[in-house]
Amino acid sequence: ELAIDDSAAPIRDEDGTISGVVLIFRDVSEKRRSELARAQLAAIVDHSEDAIYAKALTGEILSWNAGAELLYGYSADEVIGRSVSVLVPEERQDELAEIMQRLAAGERTDHFETVRRRKDGRDVHISLQVSPLRNGDGELIGASSSARDITAAKQAEHALRRGEERLRLALEAGQMGSWEWNIPTGTVFWSRNLEAIHGLGARTFVLFFFNMGVAVGLGMLMMNVIEPGNRLDEATQARLVQEYGG
Repeated sequence: ELAIDDSAAPIRDEDGTISGVVLIFRDVSEKRRSELARAQLAAIVDHSEDAIYAKALTGEILSWNAGAELLYGYSADEVIGRSVSVLVPEERQDELAEIMQRLAAGERTDHFETVRRRKDGRDVHISLQVSPLRNGDGELIGASSSARDITAAKQAEHALRRGEERLRLALEAGQMGSWEWNIPTGTVFWSRNLEAIHGLGARTFVLFFFNMGVAVGLGMLMMNVIEPGNRLDEATQARLVQEYGG
């Protein structure tokens, strides 16, 4: 089946009497496919959880999806037609200027972490990507921006660092030491207190660790006593034996 458009025009003789009709049929299959593709893309953008919006080369916001409303707090009616700078904190306006310069050159800005400002004045950490937007003739007309809220992840990261710092201070206050051995990579992490407890010089615990225990540890690894997923590869085993086994 073909999608067609049709039109008709009467054929009139000299006295204006209709004597026939001209029928014109046009194949619009490609046009319909393009329209369907655009509609599907628009639906994906509208229902995406990411904040997606388009802006002109001047920075004027042209479109605004539901994800953008959730992330930034502005409705489409409130923000379309305004400058994208309304979303950027004062201290990051230079960053926006750089993005717009790259956009004018037709360059894409891949995902990077930054901060934007909501309507209520709160700052949100986002992962942002900006891609050039072109018309059907390939002319640069603006950009599409896609942003994802990473505030929760940044808060969790900050909480983890804060917890690690508290643990470090507690260990130092109690004059306790700690160490970790990452079996798959063969990497050993240790605290400064641990070296002091054992009377070791700075950054020498790894030698102490391997000289005292590597014979048993490497033996278990090489005999496949340790779970398969945690075994060292042959190259790492050879390196450990060469560096610390003797």
